[in-house]
This record gives sequence, structure tokens and C-alpha cells, in this order.
Amino acid sequence: MAKKRAGKKVAAPNSPPSGQSQKENKRNNPKESSSPSSSALVTDQVSALTLAEQQFHSKITVSLPSNPSRGYCGFKKGPYVDRIIETLHMYNMCIILNALSDEEIASIMSNYDDLLDLNGVTAIGEKDASKRSGTRFYNCRCQQGPKCGFKGWRDGASKVRGVYEPSDDEPVWRQVIDRMNIPHIARVEMVTGHSGCRAQGWHVDALRGVTAIFAMTDVDLQKGPTEINFMEHFASLDLNRGKVKGGLGKGEVGSTFAAMPKGALVMFNANCVHRGTANLSKFDRPVCVLDCSADCGMVGM
Repeated sequence: MAKKRAGKKVAAPNSPPSGQSQKENKRNNPKESSSPSSSALVTDQVSALTLAEQQFHSKITVSLPSNPSRGYCGFKKGPYVDRIIETLHMYNMCIILNALSDEEIASIMSNYDDLLDLNGVTAIGEKDASKRSGTRFYNCRCQQGPKCGFKGWRDGASKVRGVYEPSDDEPVWRQVIDRMNIPHIARVEMVTGHSGCRAQGWHVDALRGVTAIFAMTDVDLQKGPTEINFMEHFASLDLNRGKVKGGLGKGEVGSTFAAMPKGALVMFNANCVHRGTANLSKFDRPVCVLDCSADCGMVGM
């Protein structure tokens, strides 16, 4: 029998990063006047989860100051980077709100709309059988194979490249992977669970590293969010440790869904078993996926 997923709403966490006062946090997290706040959106997204999962989400969610452009001016990134890394090491998963601006999402989606080809030229994977497609924007040499023979940035992906390539004003997520010594990005790919697609098979993305998934639209349980299973043994994010016994500890969830609003990012241990779930809604669910790891030794990003 399917598990009933209901419970009280748990508001998204608003506490400041360690070492930051409530006054500083208020200044660094301005309220949006033209659209609903991310806190309200994430509450809507997690409302269908069990109470235990809602409480878990409150521990793993970090809200960045919202900003209409990529500038990210006016707040110190260091405390947020520290808290995200601490959360990843503790829970092997972190959801970051306001990781992408509306402007950045529009740029990415513009290239995606031009490159999406369901006849198989740029769509790979299980698209025919499960209504799930993958549109690869960037491919490191280490990812080349029969179904994806190109390397580097794909022609027509210049706007996506402008969002994800290194810049002088590094976003928080890139500072996180730099600090964790996993700065190599092996692929940048839009994975879309089209309306009616079925669930993926359980899989891991890598032996070591972090998978980063950016939501191009609001992702609730109906749209098929990523489900992460912590009960299987997995490699620690600490390169000095080996396999971690399944489970996150007493009182924590055994698995959860990365339900999150548009513009949010989930980062999780790439060696954790996970899958994209079925999209039961009437709308497509595009998410941009990055594989972050240590240097592969080949020409990379």
C-alpha cells in the first residue's frame, strides 16, 4: 500500500548562517515585493510530504538573498557557503533557495527550447520509453560515449554557458564545489520529466562528488521530484573516509523528495541512490543537472 504523504506545514528555515546576527540576516534577506517569497513557495512544495520529511527539509534548506540579476551584490557569501558545506557533510543533501535568478532561468530555457529535439539528436536516455529527455549542453571529454560523442559546449548553448561558466563574481554554489575540492563539472544537461513520464530506475551518479540539480520550474510531488534514498550504503563526501553505513542517524528520514520552488538548487552526495519520480502533472518538469567531481585529468570545464 502506498505511504500516505501528509502532515503539518513546516516553514522554510530563516535562521542566519553561523556567526551572523539576526540584524545582519534581516538585511541580507530582503523581502520580495513583486512576487511571493521563496519561504512561502517552499512551504507549498513540501506541504504534501510527511511531517518527518518536512522537519528534515527545515534542516537542509538554506535561503540565499533573492536578487533579480546575477550580481549577488550586498551580502557576504562566506557564511552561506560554510553552512551549505556543513549541511552536505551532515545530511548528504542541501536545498538552496534563490540559487538562480529569473533572468538566468530565462536564458537557460531560451537555449533549451532551441536545442530540444525529441527525435534523438540532442535528447538521450529513456525519452522514448518513459517520456523523459536529456538535452546535453556541455560534455567533458570524460563523458564522451556512443550516445554523446561531442565534447565541450554545444553550439547554441552560449546563454547556458554564460550562467554556469566560472566568472569574477562566483555564485555560492560554485564556491561550495571549489571549497569541497570537486570543481570539475563533467556535464551540464537539462533532464526533463515530460508530462506523464514514469519513474526512473534507482541509480548513483558517481563514486565521489556532488550532483547539483537546478529547478527551472516549481517542483512538487506531482511533477516528479528527485527521490534520494539514504538507506543504501554510500561513499562519504569526506575523501578520507570510505563507505558510510546506510541511514543518516537516529530520528532522521530514510529517504526524501527534493521538492523545491523555481530557481532553487538541490546538491546531494552523487553516490547516494536516487531517481527521478513519475510526473503526474499536466506540465513538463525541466531541471538542469551538473555532475561535480574532482579533476578527471582530461580537458574539462
